[in-house]
Amino acid sequence: NLSRPHVYTYVCFLRSHMFVQRADSSHMRVEAAMEDDLETPRITRQDLPSKEYDSLDYDVCYNVPYKRMLRGYGKWTYLHTMVMRWVMVAIIGCLTGLTGFVIQFLVLKLWAAKLNNVFDVVYNATISRGTVVLGFLALLGLNVVCALVSSVASAFQPVSAGSGIPEVKCYLNGIKIPDVVKAKTFLAKVIGSIFTVSAGYVAGKQDPMVHIGAIIGAGIPQLRSMLWCFKKIKFPYPHFRSDRDKRDFVSCGAAAGMAAAFGAPIGGTLFALEEGSSFWNQGLTWRTLFCAFCSTYTLNLLRSGVERGELWTVTQSTGLVNFGPFENAQRESWTLLHLLCFIFMGVFGGLIGAVFNSINTRVTVYRIKYLQKRHHRPTWRVLEALLCIIATSLLLFVCAMFFGTCILGNSSKSSKVQVQENYSYFCPGNETGPYTNDMASLLFQPMEFVVRNLFHNPLPYSLSTLGISFFLYFFLACFTFGIGISGGLFMPCLVIGATYGRFLATVLIAYCPEYGHIYFGTYALIGAASFLAGVMRMSLSLTVILMESTQNITFGLPILFTVMVAKWVGDFFNTGIYHIHITLKGIPHLDWESPHQMNRLVADDVMHTDSSYLFPITRVRSVVNVLRVSSSSAFPVVWPDHRTSVTEDTVGEHTPILYTLPKISLRRESEQLSSVINSRIKKKQKVVLCGMILRSQLIMLLKGKVFFNEMLGPATQREVSYDEMMADYPRSDDIFKLEFIEEEKEQLMDLSLYMNPSLYCVSSQTPLNQVFNLFRTMGLRHLPVLDEASHNLVGIVTRFDLTHEKLHELRQRKRKGATENDHH
Repeated sequence: NLSRPHVYTYVCFLRSHMFVQRADSSHMRVEAAMEDDLETPRITRQDLPSKEYDSLDYDVCYNVPYKRMLRGYGKWTYLHTMVMRWVMVAIIGCLTGLTGFVIQFLVLKLWAAKLNNVFDVVYNATISRGTVVLGFLALLGLNVVCALVSSVASAFQPVSAGSGIPEVKCYLNGIKIPDVVKAKTFLAKVIGSIFTVSAGYVAGKQDPMVHIGAIIGAGIPQLRSMLWCFKKIKFPYPHFRSDRDKRDFVSCGAAAGMAAAFGAPIGGTLFALEEGSSFWNQGLTWRTLFCAFCSTYTLNLLRSGVERGELWTVTQSTGLVNFGPFENAQRESWTLLHLLCFIFMGVFGGLIGAVFNSINTRVTVYRIKYLQKRHHRPTWRVLEALLCIIATSLLLFVCAMFFGTCILGNSSKSSKVQVQENYSYFCPGNETGPYTNDMASLLFQPMEFVVRNLFHNPLPYSLSTLGISFFLYFFLACFTFGIGISGGLFMPCLVIGATYGRFLATVLIAYCPEYGHIYFGTYALIGAASFLAGVMRMSLSLTVILMESTQNITFGLPILFTVMVAKWVGDFFNTGIYHIHITLKGIPHLDWESPHQMNRLVADDVMHTDSSYLFPITRVRSVVNVLRVSSSSAFPVVWPDHRTSVTEDTVGEHTPILYTLPKISLRRESEQLSSVINSRIKKKQKVVLCGMILRSQLIMLLKGKVFFNEMLGPATQREVSYDEMMADYPRSDDIFKLEFIEEEKEQLMDLSLYMNPSLYCVSSQTPLNQVFNLFRTMGLRHLPVLDEASHNLVGIVTRFDLTHEKLHELRQRKRKGATENDHH
């Protein structure tokens, strides 16, 4: 088991080695710029400290343009916005269902063509000669081609690799991951999912559907910049142009993706609530459920029309996965004695789930250290994916050929899709002969068919076949998850769990006849639930998803007990697989509860005291310098405490701090304090906090030439509307591409109109768990810290300061300091 402190220690080590040289170089340039404010520092974007992740602006900026926009709202504006929310939600659900149908249709076509049209022909032509090498090479060649397409698509857009659920969780938690909801990521995700499953990887397409739905939810309501061809088109629709609105639509899209994957609209809604969204409300619950239903039934109608010829008919098969109904009540009934066995299966599922997570963590750490860090070129990721599919194809083929058991019984095919349920490869007779290879039936078909076979197929699988399949899928899934392909763990976990569940049922039937009636499908279902909960640590949503997928409420209580026990046992050893990968990537994700290490800490222990800040009236040169030497996303707007403070005579109707021409001369000394690139808090200058202004807002003001001549006064500064402020959302121009003449650099900017004066603030001695709760519940991006006595600004807390990694560093630093004091 790789315990949590080891993970955080490695993350600290990795990130410090990756970024310390660039940060030191930038720091020297910042100090040089502070010494001379006459010239813009000669630095480039590469000289700034690397900042992989940023925070989203879930908090409303109550500046003057926003208040003016609210004053212009009427009754019909609110009604129109409400109606359009529901329309957008319906469109998101329908498009997600359509995308799921396209993925499922192409996967089945490619898989059937690979086996039935190529491998079968070569196998039947060569088996009579006593060789299967050509058949294996034909199958391997097709798998490698599909794997190459999938890995190249992920290399083209690296954020599309993996399941996508950790990235969606982080986005809904308030973290802006580059390109996570872009149109290019959508295309790479769809193409990657299709060819990943078609190649035969031990990976599923259900997890990527959550990411695909989230991208659709983020892009459709914007009506701009979803596709490359729309970048220059300006649609006259000003609504939903904020991170807060996008967050709600992404939640709906994620729920729609999960609902389409399993045909479980209620389970998809609960998944978005339990595993995805960090901020929730009653209205969002209804919209998310409606979106999930739209997605489910859109996919249902399309599949019924294309696959079964029943156009516009709703059938029982509602998702990408069809587990088949458990309809025989007599066979599938359970007793209290069975329930005790199910609880034992939950304990076992939690244990092997923890082992799976521990092994995958070590593999991922090795992969990051030796492949992604040293060989960061995409070629190495593609090569790794190709080596993985070669090893997977070889292992599956060899196991099916040498370890399968030939059982008397005909092979069969499902209608329409032409994918076999049972295979007779490597057994006496031809393909339609009387024997079935039970190992080939578990290894040579898509994993949703494997799960359905384990649930319902009466074929008597041998114990050796079930045992070998369990270990084979276990280790292949463990090593596959994390490579540069688009694929998830839902289906592999269901296959692994169903395999050992059927194994246990077979043992009980053979050696414990006094145990009572045992139906193998019930034990396979409980095993699938236990292992999935042991790996992902899901509870409520997983229970409902499996109940909806199997279309049987009889198993509700056994599944719930099993899932809860598996989650509790797994949590005793480590965290869920998605949380582990979030931690290894260094993403500052905030959990539901504050870490116990925060109980003895206060805001003063973690706050930044060296942040750059701006004054309400600042020279253009100074603003440009600040933006070019700092990678911060927001800057405090302050007033020198020893000069004056914000009083009633400086507060006006339209601006928090109203300046007139005679007062400009009184503030020239203050302006000189900030012209260097502004004094830094670590220099112990006492300042009063007036508000906060975002980096994107400053760039927009500079781009729009929103400044004034010092001799003419701030009244001549051009006013900017809220629509102009959000015109470039969600993108922002590069400060290094903006050019200014010398005359413009000497102009002044009145930032008081555009800063956010309504801030959440805490004192320096506020307990850190209260600070954590403020960030978690209010969706904050930054939190100013004030001195308890003077109420001056003394520091800033960001979400990066509240992560396990940061707390681990602080604990190590305090422990080292205590050790040095003991030596002295």
